[in-house]
Amino acid sequence: MRPGRRYAVLVFTALVTALLSGCSDQSTAKIEEIEKRLATLEARTDLLSRYTDRSSTKIEEIGRRLAIVEDRTDLHGTREIDRFQLYKTQNLWTFLLLDTQTGMLWQCAYSVKQGDFRGKIPINLRVLDENGKPGQFVLHPTENIWTFLLVDRTNGSTWQVQYSLSDGQMILPIARSP
Repeated sequence: MRPGRRYAVLVFTALVTALLSGCSDQSTAKIEEIEKRLATLEARTDLLSRYTDRSSTKIEEIGRRLAIVEDRTDLHGTREIDRFQLYKTQNLWTFLLLDTQTGMLWQCAYSVKQGDFRGKIPINLRVLDENGKPGQFVLHPTENIWTFLLVDRTNGSTWQVQYSLSDGQMILPIARSP
């Protein structure tokens, strides 16, 4: 039982005992009955306290488990991180496919017409971090529909990514200012 509750129970017991101390045998029986009820109340309070302690321990255990799950989620904690992410472009028939672990990038084209080009065109086949982790690299669109920024979330390195419907795909590092 918590010290504050135990003290309150003891004070209440002392008050009841003091008020009924000069009474008859019938009053003594009532005092004994009250003391039994107080003992029961104290036992229930103690049991509740132990249950609360177990609940706190359980909550801490759940928190530790969530911390493990958090390692498998994106920065916003919304879902598991996929190694490969598709990014929509403003071109209806083109997506960009990013390997979020290595920084490798492809332009993916599709069509609903028979005979039109469907395929992946490499934009960057160079591994940008040999020891990368899923979710390390992310693409951000710019105002230019053909240009994205590729960012390494661990160190802030940034590249300009250009996709094209012709042969103008490229990736260029953006130098850090001194």
